[in-house]
Amino acid sequence: MLYGVALTCKNTEYLRDGKCCSLCSPGKKVSQECDAQIDTVCENCRSGEFQDKWNRETSCHQHAYCDPNAGKKEVTKGTAERNVECLCQIDRHCSGPTCEICLKNTPCSPGNGVTQTATSTSDTQCSPCAEGTFSNTTSYNDPCISWKSCGNEESELFPGNSTSDKVCRMKPQRSHIWIIVLSLIFVVLITMALCFVSKKYGIFQRKKEKQQFQEPVKLKRIPIEDNDPEADPMEDCYSLPDTTAQGLPVAQEQGKDSHMSQEEQ
Repeated sequence: MLYGVALTCKNTEYLRDGKCCSLCSPGKKVSQECDAQIDTVCENCRSGEFQDKWNRETSCHQHAYCDPNAGKKEVTKGTAERNVECLCQIDRHCSGPTCEICLKNTPCSPGNGVTQTATSTSDTQCSPCAEGTFSNTTSYNDPCISWKSCGNEESELFPGNSTSDKVCRMKPQRSHIWIIVLSLIFVVLITMALCFVSKKYGIFQRKKEKQQFQEPVKLKRIPIEDNDPEADPMEDCYSLPDTTAQGLPVAQEQGKDSHMSQEEQ
C-alpha cells in the first residue's frame, strides 16, 4: 500500500517515510525536511549562489567565476536560478569538455589554408594548399586561393607555388620589336659613318701637315754696312730678298757716296 502511494508522488515531490514531501523550487534550498506533521521548509539561495532545478538539497551552488587569466569572459550574469555563463575570449577555444581553461586558436601558416575556423570548443583546422592554390598569409580564416590565369596577351613569368601566386606579364608587341631592331641598326650605321668621316679627316690633316714640312721658306743673308753708326747690329739677320713683279731680284741702286769716291780716285 505504501509502495503504491509512493508511486503516486508528483514530479515536484519526493517520498520520505511513506509520505510525499515537496521539493524546493529553483532558486531555493531545503531548510527543514518534511515529517509527519509538516511539509518541507525551503529558503532562498544567498547572493552568489544558485539552484537551477527542483531539489531536496540543503545548500545552493556557487556561481562560476569567469577567470580572464584563463582566457574566459562572462557573457551572462548569474541569478538564484541560473549559473553565470562563461565563454572563451575571442581567438580562444576550450581545452576540453569541462572547459577549465581557454587556449589560443592556432593560425594557419603560409602554404596552408583554413579548412574549418575555430569554435568555442575546437581549434582551427589547417591543410596544405593543393597544386594550383596558394596562401601567402598567416590567417585564422583564409583558405587557399587558386592561382591566377594568364590572359591571351600575357605570358607566364613565375609559375606559382604553395606560398606565391602565378605572375604574368604582357607579351611584347611585334611592332615594338621592329622599332627596337631598326633603332639598333640606325645607331650602328651612324657610328660607322662617324668613324669613316673621322678617319678620312685624319688622313687629310696628316697629308696637309706633311706638305707644309716639305716646302720650307728660303732665306738670304743681307750684309749691313758698317758706316751707319746708328744701325742696329741685330739687323744683320736673314730676310727675304726683294723681288719684282716678275719674281726677279731688285738691283741695288748705287748711292751718291759711291760716285764721289770714284771721282776722287
